[in-house]
Amino acid sequence: MEMRLFRSFLLLALLLPGLALPETMILEGKHRVVLDIINPSGIKKIPDYQNANFSQKVIETKPWTARVEIIITLEPFRSQAGYPLADYQVPEQFQVFLKPEAEVQSSRPEIQRQARELVGYASTETDAVTRVADWMADNIRYEVNTPQDALSVYRNRAGSCAGQTRLMMAILRAAGIPARYARGFLPPGGQWGFDKEYWGVSIKSGGFHAWIEVYYPDQGWVFSDILHSLNFVDPHHLLFQIAGTNLNPGYETTVSGEDGNIRMEEGTSWTIFSEDDQSRVVDALPEPKRPLLSLRTGPQATCAVYGVAKDGAGKPVKSGSLIVWEGDQGKGYPLDRKGRFGVGGLNRGTYFISVRAEGFAEAKKNVTFEQPEAKKLDFVLEPGGVIYGRVTDASGQGISGIYVYLWQGGSGKGFPTDEDGNYKVIGCSAGTQRLSVEGPGYQKAEAKIEIKPGARVEKNWVLKR
Repeated sequence: MEMRLFRSFLLLALLLPGLALPETMILEGKHRVVLDIINPSGIKKIPDYQNANFSQKVIETKPWTARVEIIITLEPFRSQAGYPLADYQVPEQFQVFLKPEAEVQSSRPEIQRQARELVGYASTETDAVTRVADWMADNIRYEVNTPQDALSVYRNRAGSCAGQTRLMMAILRAAGIPARYARGFLPPGGQWGFDKEYWGVSIKSGGFHAWIEVYYPDQGWVFSDILHSLNFVDPHHLLFQIAGTNLNPGYETTVSGEDGNIRMEEGTSWTIFSEDDQSRVVDALPEPKRPLLSLRTGPQATCAVYGVAKDGAGKPVKSGSLIVWEGDQGKGYPLDRKGRFGVGGLNRGTYFISVRAEGFAEAKKNVTFEQPEAKKLDFVLEPGGVIYGRVTDASGQGISGIYVYLWQGGSGKGFPTDEDGNYKVIGCSAGTQRLSVEGPGYQKAEAKIEIKPGARVEKNWVLKR
């Protein structure tokens, strides 16, 4: 019997009292993506552009194709600009990005009042922008079927990428911080509308997208995407135009649909030609509550562990999870497609950490934090096996919500059954494994199973009352 995959194959994915659970993950490193774009009808002009930590360059173009390189540099964000900004700190050519517009109603009393409430106690521009972003993340939901001007988004507490960008622009402009509107596309890896994740944060849209660019006197212009990230955007943001500038002036500036989305010709394909992702999670913060990615703006706040899981041949383990343990309770974090992981928000102390992946023996290490810091911890997984099957009662009815335990010495790890009684035990080492299963109202059952490297062994259980 081959069971279906669980939504999560981790055991006891419980929230640990010793683990902080912040939602803002702090990244460092560098990420480079080269995109190939093809359309038999021709490619719209794609501009070269660079700001504080984003670079987009067209490295090859033909009538029907374009190759574009996008690089983001995830260094700590070290703006020293105070708040409020002095008049001389905003160059004359950028004063226009402080003014209200038809859909960016920064002069309306409601927007002005909200700006004062959010940034009234800020002493730096970074703090002011962060306060606005945190409030947006926790108070404005994603919704496309509503008006998308800033004031409507504020009143409805709902907006698309376009509407949320306009509202953040309006609040920042009301607070005396220049902000402008970036238009572009989230290339979905060859298919339109493909949902993806970037370090665990869901990228909702796919397709045409809008995000914000904010001016810092000592950094220049800096992108943020209020749906995903603060003070940077990931390199899957293909930039077409920045409103109010001469960047790509031939690009269509008006939307062609009532829903506020720009239309594009069918037949366009997007391919990732190459990618070099050296980004990593190095810290975490408790706000906002909605998951967001950010750059470091202050000292290390928590403990973090990052690294990669590989097999004995040095190839990344593409499917599996890192588990942070405290006693017999653990919380799992999925490996990405390159075998990488990153966990922030840990407290000082010693943690038992393991990696589980189907077809491999569980790998285990300890790590001790004496102060807030980020530590690199790599794993090499040895071949192992999988035990799967079904737990039923005497009538053949599947028993849900009980645990099959894998025993190692005097310690057991539990793997839950799903609603049909199916279970899967991964991370088994080669050799003889001892299992047991028990549940309320049922007698305990035990078995020994021989595991060979790479083997999948079926073991079904019938429990007696």
